[in-house]
Amino acid sequence: ILLPNGVNTSFFCPAPSAQADIDNDKRTVLCVSRLANEPKRLTDLVQAMVFLDSQWSLQLVGDGPDRDMLEDLARDLHVQHRVTFSGFVRDRKILREFYRNSSVFALCTSFEVVSLSVLEAMSCGCPVVVTDMRGFDALVAHHANGIKVRVGKPEELARGIREAYRLRRDLGRAARASVLAGFSDSTTYASLASTMRECLGAQGVSSS
Repeated sequence: ILLPNGVNTSFFCPAPSAQADIDNDKRTVLCVSRLANEPKRLTDLVQAMVFLDSQWSLQLVGDGPDRDMLEDLARDLHVQHRVTFSGFVRDRKILREFYRNSSVFALCTSFEVVSLSVLEAMSCGCPVVVTDMRGFDALVAHHANGIKVRVGKPEELARGIREAYRLRRDLGRAARASVLAGFSDSTTYASLASTMRECLGAQGVSSS
């Protein structure tokens, strides 16, 4: 039985001023991830910046073995002035502000089960772009509560980011509603408790 991650929807929630903020002109793509190119394919995200105009910037939150390589790639592509490496963030309040202040959240991984960072972003009402793979099927429906793109296609990823930004109001609201309905920590913990009781019952063990 696969039980997905749960997110604290009371904490990871849209900012009170979210409606006003959503109308400004900033275009920031956020990715919260370990900086390991396999399987995260963060090179695709850096390459996508080439296909996005100068209004767009990329913020990578996290650390890992491929940070130097990604910094070199950004320089080689002449987009280093639009890519910020923020390092690992331990403070959850700071992390929440990253989600709240980004225009689009993107994760272009080639393998994932249910990403906690995607759940947190959606819970904050941020429109998301993810790769079209089974790990996201239960969470993201294309053009309903997010955008899906093929793995390994930086130009398509850039188009998906622009589309998510265009539809950001509707996608953000739908993303938040999806998490509330099926991925809140209270829902997933209740499912875990129920599953454990069923397993104990099958073994003839009292769950009390």
